[in-house]
Amino acid sequence: MLELTYPFTLALFWILACGVVFLPVRWALFCLILAAHVSVIEPGFWATESVSWSNAVEGLALPTVLLFRITRFRMPGVKWAFSAEVWMALVIYATVSIIWSPYKLSGLKMVAYLLGWFVWFLVMDFAWQRGVLDGYLVIAALWAAVMLACFQTYLLGDPEEAETLQFTSFTAAAPFATFLLSCLAFLLFQRYKSGLRLPSIIACLAGVILTADRTALIGLGFLVIVWFLHWRGAMGKGSGFRLTPIVPVLLVFVVVFLGFRAVMAQAAPDSRLNELLQLGTRQVSSVEEIGTAAGRLELYERTWSELSGRSPRELLFGSGTSSGGDLASQWEKDLETGLDPNRTVHNELLRAVYEWGLIGLTMAMALLGLLIWESWRGAIREGLTPAFAILALIPTILALLLTGNPLAGPGSAAGVGLLLILTYGLSRRTPGVRAA
Repeated sequence: MLELTYPFTLALFWILACGVVFLPVRWALFCLILAAHVSVIEPGFWATESVSWSNAVEGLALPTVLLFRITRFRMPGVKWAFSAEVWMALVIYATVSIIWSPYKLSGLKMVAYLLGWFVWFLVMDFAWQRGVLDGYLVIAALWAAVMLACFQTYLLGDPEEAETLQFTSFTAAAPFATFLLSCLAFLLFQRYKSGLRLPSIIACLAGVILTADRTALIGLGFLVIVWFLHWRGAMGKGSGFRLTPIVPVLLVFVVVFLGFRAVMAQAAPDSRLNELLQLGTRQVSSVEEIGTAAGRLELYERTWSELSGRSPRELLFGSGTSSGGDLASQWEKDLETGLDPNRTVHNELLRAVYEWGLIGLTMAMALLGLLIWESWRGAIREGLTPAFAILALIPTILALLLTGNPLAGPGSAAGVGLLLILTYGLSRRTPGVRAA
């Protein structure tokens, strides 16, 4: 299947890349967002011995070009807040720790990923502030991505999700689901008026369910809860938490959830979604019985075992950027595309302490704490609706950090979606910025 889809994805990727370079800035950004939905998987690619040109172009080169186009080829004026300084300190430390890493090339890739996140953030942030990115463009990108997903899933057939037929664009289902969830957060927490708003919300909801990604489905539940709390006035500036107004609504949700669970049990008993809904029953008695959970829990146990035997110096400095590849199973090492040390541990906080030691973990926790504090302060203390979009996605972000390796995908659909919301929530706090 890969040999059949590779020429198509390759051509589509280069068409979108040319759009980023040559089209007007607004449409160039549209093409850049869509390019995140086209993963070019090269036949015969070996992750530990070569560099994926598509990842390099998509994750760093294209956003850099667009950044200079947005700023009219002038060096962007970056406000070096504490969070930016911590991020760059992490980049520097990750670069230095390659020295004692057994995976030098993968370590360089990881540094490029971290730099890519910084450049992508600047692109989105400047785009919001200068009116290049707004509600119209978000909705246009959403529907274009959905159409790509319909074409890929139901006409071509997704080579990565062939067995489960998960709804996705030319990328894996998990990052596509996160992108849809991010678009939904934007649509729910803003004052944008359009006849396409309601259909777009429905498309996001249906899309997330069809992807059957468990992390996104859990995140969807938290997103809806936060939205209802905000909508009912039980969560916001000066209100604290007032549960009385939403008790009837919560009761309705419980009834709807139980009905939905019963329908799924009858209509799709073998689906990934039904497997999640049955957690705690006789059919699915524990988390280990859900999908890849058992393998990941075994990996976490192996990682903790390695950490417990380390010296104080190793605990402080870690074993080097991308050294998590040593924890891979033989199955991962025998994969067709080879071992990818940057996507092995499936837990970014555990990976941080393993590869970068307590120094790296401290910086990672500082960044995570700042994100949670800023979203809480903006939403609860200042009553800013865009900040609620970030707050509503915090559970999803935490789930991604604890069950995957999102840091290795700044140009992925998930990364672009999350950055869209993070910069939206923060940019809207700047006076004079045009509303979507």
